[in-house]
Amino acid sequence: MAKRRTTETTRRMQTIIDTINAPEYRDYWPLTVRQVYYHIRTLGQLPVVQGSGKPVKDPYGCLSRLIDEMRIEDLIPWDAIEDSLRGIEQEFVYTSRQEFYNIEKGSFLIGYQRDLMQSQPRHIEVWTEKAALAHVFIRAAKPYRLPVLATRGYSSTSAVNDYWGRLCKAYNDRKQYPLVFYFGDFDPEGMIIPDAAMRKLAKISGVETHEWLVRVALTEEQAKDDYSHCAESLDFGEDIKSESAKKRVQNFKERYNTDTKVEVDAIPPSDLVTMAREAIESALDIEAFEEEKEKEKEDLALLQKARDLTLKRMRGGHGKNLGS
Repeated sequence: MAKRRTTETTRRMQTIIDTINAPEYRDYWPLTVRQVYYHIRTLGQLPVVQGSGKPVKDPYGCLSRLIDEMRIEDLIPWDAIEDSLRGIEQEFVYTSRQEFYNIEKGSFLIGYQRDLMQSQPRHIEVWTEKAALAHVFIRAAKPYRLPVLATRGYSSTSAVNDYWGRLCKAYNDRKQYPLVFYFGDFDPEGMIIPDAAMRKLAKISGVETHEWLVRVALTEEQAKDDYSHCAESLDFGEDIKSESAKKRVQNFKERYNTDTKVEVDAIPPSDLVTMAREAIESALDIEAFEEEKEKEKEDLALLQKARDLTLKRMRGGHGKNLGS
């Protein structure tokens, strides 16, 4: 039996449905709840009062709970909303040797991708503060075969050390110099996370690293001009427990002369993809990149010939007894 809801709640639900199916969002599923929240906020349709007439103290929490209800009731697809904690690890198994043989045969010499960055002067990576947005940047970086790192807030020492290992290999093998394009929140933590990562890298590497990272978004200018309509108050109240956190908030307010923050989720995913690709291409040797793409086409043609010849021989041999 369908749950009875007020006219206002039904309107909010339709706004959520319209948002996740909007052209600038539909092609970028799964979306974070934050992305839906900022879009609806831009429309001026966030819940302000409850059914009882009392003001809504936590519009984001209210929206999140409504989205959960809608997913459970199959009013919006499960795969429309990002849930980074739902993963499961399981070994891949087969029902029989025939199934394994058929799968392996079907994928034989399929999936080749040339390293299109091997002739570039820089080792480029894309980093994002938000793990839930990683798939957006993976999509942006895919045409260039670039790595994407979700720092999940402050980068761990292990993650920074792994990056240093990639840099050493890139320089030793190709004489490439490092460049990171970074996307994070405009808030007391988000504006210092990349600097903290570079300081940690400097300690590990023993070299100066401050010019290795470029902040693409959110910048102060973007937050105050392009996305000011998504700004939220920095008044965390009792949520700030430690003195160091309070100091970071105060430093942020003084440095940027603002009492508000903006999250990178406020930027539509299509815009994030455009920003990332424009940044990447600004650092590329385009001629060398195009040459690598042409070489990839040649490689794929030769691999297809090898695949056809091998499968032809397999069909006439012992393989057909395994379920070809």
